[in-house]
Amino acid sequence: MAAARRRGLVGLLALALVVSSQAGLATGASATDARVAPAAASAAAPAAPAAPAAAARAAAKVAAFTTAPLPVITGTARVGSALSVATGAWSPQPDTLTLVWKRNGVAIAGATGSAYTLVAADLGRRITVTATAVKAGYASLAKTSAATATVLAAPAPTAFAVAPKPTIVGTPTVGTPLTAAPGAWSPAPTAFAYRWLVNGVAVAGETGATFAPRAVDARKRVTVTVTATRDGYATTARTSVASAVVLAAPVVVPGKFTSIPAPTISGTAQVGATLTAAPGAWAPAPAAFAYRWWANGVAISGETSAAYTVRAADLRKRITVTVTGSLPGYTTAAKTSVATAAVVAAPVAKPFAVAPVPTIAGAPVVGGALTATPGTWSPAATFAYRWDAGTTPIPGATGPTYAPVAGDVGQALRVTVTATAAGYVTTSRTIAATAVVVAADAPPEEVPAAQVTGGVRLDVPDPGAPAPTGSVELVDPDRREVVAASDLVDGAFAFPEVDPGEYTLRALVEVDGETVEQYLGPTRDRLAARTFAVQQGAAVEVDMVVVRPTTVGGTVTASDGSPVAGARVSLVAATDADFAGGSATTDAAGRYTVRDVDPGGYRVRVAAPTPNPAGLLGEWYGGTADEASGAIVTVSATDRRVVGIDAVLDAGARLRGVVRDAAGNGIADATVHLVPTDDAVDGVEPVTGREATTDASGAFEITGILPGDHQAFVAIDRESAPLYVSRWVGGTGTRATATVFRAVAGAALPSPVIVLAVSPSVTARVTGLAAAGWDADLALVTLSQGGIVRHAAYARDGDAAFLEDVAPGVYRVDVTYSRGAARDTRAWTGGVRADRSEVVVGAGESVAITIAAPARVIAGAAAAR
Repeated sequence: MAAARRRGLVGLLALALVVSSQAGLATGASATDARVAPAAASAAAPAAPAAPAAAARAAAKVAAFTTAPLPVITGTARVGSALSVATGAWSPQPDTLTLVWKRNGVAIAGATGSAYTLVAADLGRRITVTATAVKAGYASLAKTSAATATVLAAPAPTAFAVAPKPTIVGTPTVGTPLTAAPGAWSPAPTAFAYRWLVNGVAVAGETGATFAPRAVDARKRVTVTVTATRDGYATTARTSVASAVVLAAPVVVPGKFTSIPAPTISGTAQVGATLTAAPGAWAPAPAAFAYRWWANGVAISGETSAAYTVRAADLRKRITVTVTGSLPGYTTAAKTSVATAAVVAAPVAKPFAVAPVPTIAGAPVVGGALTATPGTWSPAATFAYRWDAGTTPIPGATGPTYAPVAGDVGQALRVTVTATAAGYVTTSRTIAATAVVVAADAPPEEVPAAQVTGGVRLDVPDPGAPAPTGSVELVDPDRREVVAASDLVDGAFAFPEVDPGEYTLRALVEVDGETVEQYLGPTRDRLAARTFAVQQGAAVEVDMVVVRPTTVGGTVTASDGSPVAGARVSLVAATDADFAGGSATTDAAGRYTVRDVDPGGYRVRVAAPTPNPAGLLGEWYGGTADEASGAIVTVSATDRRVVGIDAVLDAGARLRGVVRDAAGNGIADATVHLVPTDDAVDGVEPVTGREATTDASGAFEITGILPGDHQAFVAIDRESAPLYVSRWVGGTGTRATATVFRAVAGAALPSPVIVLAVSPSVTARVTGLAAAGWDADLALVTLSQGGIVRHAAYARDGDAAFLEDVAPGVYRVDVTYSRGAARDTRAWTGGVRADRSEVVVGAGESVAITIAAPARVIAGAAAAR
């Protein structure tokens, strides 16, 4: 038994030594170990033998892989080919298995995957791969494959059998895409790459199958290079034939509205009132209108709709509206309305002009029907009703009719009518009580006939006032007929038998040798007459006042004492409570009389006469140009004639001058504007102030200039050469440097000589359109620089194209001809420069050229003529 244990121990020690030798482990045995295994010392040289116990422990810690196959390489050893490795089945399975590819035994940097593609450096060498297995508790182990055959060179790539030039599809025009067609390659490439070039220079970023020429590409040629790729084939590039010259983008000249009416404003210029803008009939009709409201020329913030409610801040200002019309393909246009009258304050509630007492029709009998009639109020009103029995309101009786009940017997009934209307004081009228209500079976009561009496006085309701002679008529206002007439006796009249109903009175009396007709009110308007009710058996007394017509008169003269004929004199209400007072025009002696003036306060406006050769200035009575500072003329109910309202008109300042060109020749039909300095705006032709048009010699005269500082602006609107540059008068032509003319009434301002510079222009006449096969009524002429169109105009119906405000320089001239919907752009060839399509425009030059239309070509043949 002991012998068997010894043999086992010796065998285990031998196994440990073998494993230690294979793993390359240093035992590092100590003297003690040597003493433990003396028998084994002769077997281990030159190191001291390990003790049997230590060897056993080492064998327990490190094991060996039982299966470790060599890796196997598959694939063709040729540059460009891929090799792969099969590592086989290790036992046990390693935790990690790392690979290193080697070239003639030297590791290849970065080649640590299961596959490796041969490169040029591998040519003529052999490739191996080493697989190193690592697993916890096991000795790491490396296995190297057998070497490949010597690596051969890669085969030469095959050329494409068919490699056509690409073609460019599309018309080379600025902004219009061109498309590259690569053609039919053989074999078919796996991919195409594109590169676009203009005049041989690659266009940055343009690597797609399409390309839209830019403005800078105009008059240049385009090519495209297509590069084809396919595995095993040589990458091949082909470039197209150059395109035709790139054309400029077609110029679309927007149309113009043929009719742009000034908008109109409807409504009352009064605080709180609504004004409405009507744009008028534009042609063609815009797709949309925009609105902008102004007060004295200042835009009103936020007011951009067709209606505007006048604000308190607008008081005494004039309102205008600007309407802007827009339509695709047309130039947006704007037009401003005529200003309204000055805004007045919101009216204070007024009393009704006519507020008659209501009437009751019907018998006051139980079960009967009574009907209240409110009469004719002025203005028209909305009515509410209240019936009373005695002085007590009857519950629920609030309509125009009422049927008496038994509880009403013995009481008189009355009705109160309350009228309401916007802007007027709510007013109530109550009819006198009826007869007392009786039972249905009560015997009828004898009712006497009604009568109407009264008196007529002049001007005031005073019995001591003069009593005129004449007559009074009793008038039915509904039927508009005279019911009865009575002569005045000492100013009194009487109508003894009058049927129940509603009436008014008309007086026809003699006053100062004239017959004056007035209705009860007093008023001269039948519709505004006051009415009164007559009940059955009632005695009604009505007094009338006939107001003699009030007149306001005077004389208007010039400052030299001469009479001013044709001046309009108007009475303007001084307050909102006053009425408009009428107007009159001065006669040859300068006299005027405004008739039928209502009592109230007035400011008197004396307008400049028409015609006005002396240039007189209008004014407000009191010698002022400001309405608020004008003297107030008071017309009372007792003072029937107001005289001595005289005015003296001063002549305004006068400006004379002449407009010439640089050669000293007079310029006719130029418009000279003179505007107050505060209204002048740089860069904008004035629309206010005074103006005059130059005659054939260039002379002009502006009269009636208001005192103050003014600046002058000259403009001329022409559609043919020579065209002149508009400018402010004086300085450098800007408003900031323009001369300020200080006007004093009656004084002559310094006479300016205004020199206008010629604005460069080109007049292009296109001839022979119809004969060449083109539409005869339309040709577009353009001036361009660097491929950019600077100016464009149409030659229509034989008229030349007029291109205005052309900056000095050299321009290419192109003409777009039309035939129906077809367009063809041709360069002009009649120039004198090396490039015969160019024209030179100098400063101050009016250039005229004639362009002969080229023959239209159809299918390679000249158009039929």
